[in-house]
Formats: sequence, structure tokens, C-alpha cells
Amino acid sequence: MDIVIENIPTTVFKKAYSLFHRYLATDIVRWCYTTQRIDTDQKVKTIILDIDTCENLGCWGSCEEGDDPDTYYITVARDQSHKDFMATLMHELIHMNQWVTGEWDGDGEDEAERKQYKWTKKYLKDNVHE
Repeated sequence: MDIVIENIPTTVFKKAYSLFHRYLATDIVRWCYTTQRIDTDQKVKTIILDIDTCENLGCWGSCEEGDDPDTYYITVARDQSHKDFMATLMHELIHMNQWVTGEWDGDGEDEAERKQYKWTKKYLKDNVHE
């Protein structure tokens, strides 16, 4: 099932481990768009997410520009802690934003690594339910 939220790209799940991972990934994409102001020009139309194991993916996460410039492929390994799963997805969304804006230094890793856990901490704080 594709997830559609106004002013946020359609999130398509190529493969997802569980409903929990689908919900969490969708909510993180929404949160990054609405609070961290990624893709402010709304250039991305579709994000294709593949949630699988690190062994099958060959890494903890990756982001690639699709054949269609409005599409990005993001992979995230599910076999890591929930906090690391969230941080990895945010890391890859930061890379996606770097591609969209054309703004990064070097390979973009310093920015992504600097922000991923900072954003995760903010996300968790914003989403505490008492």
C-alpha cells in the first residue's frame, strides 16, 4: 500500500518487514518534511523504501536517485535497534535532500552523520505519548 500525505512525496514500500516498520518509516518521512524542512521545493514525487536485512541489502542504509529525477530509492536495514533504524532512515533522507538541493560538502557524510541522531532525538521528543 502506498502512503499519500499532502505536500509529502508518495512513499512506496518495495519490501517491508512489518507494519511497525512501515508506520515508523512513513511517520519519519512526514516528520522530516514538516519539521526539518527537507525538499522545500517539493521536487521529490516518490520515495521507494526497501526495508530488509543488512545481509540482503549489503549495508545499513543507502539512497539513490531513480531513473526519474523525481524518484529516490532508500534502503534501510531492519536488523538494528529501533533508534538506529530511525537514525539510518534520517541519514538517508538527508542524503536525498543533498541531491535535491545540490548542496553538500565532500561526499555529504559529515552532514548526514552530524544530523542523524540529533534529528532522531528530536523526533522521539516530538512523538512522546503520555
